[in-house]
Amino acid sequence: MIRSFTIRNFMAHTEVGLNNLPMVKLVVGKNDTGKSGLLKLLYGTVKAVEVYGLKQQNGGTTIKKELSCKLYNTFLPRKKG
Repeated sequence: MIRSFTIRNFMAHTEVGLNNLPMVKLVVGKNDTGKSGLLKLLYGTVKAVEVYGLKQQNGGTTIKKELSCKLYNTFLPRKKG
């Protein structure tokens, strides 16, 4: 569970920091304010940490490598067709 986070200069967000988060079930805001981007960032970060933990046991990876790969693939526009 994510208990706190801080992001700076990411998409629509200049700086966002939240601490002591309860179990979040809903993110609310006006259109085009960065809700989806924030959720994608948190998802990508959590998945990268998970993959890093599994791969670290066998060596050969870094958290920076896993995070950049996961965020790149999460935010990459998908081709239609």
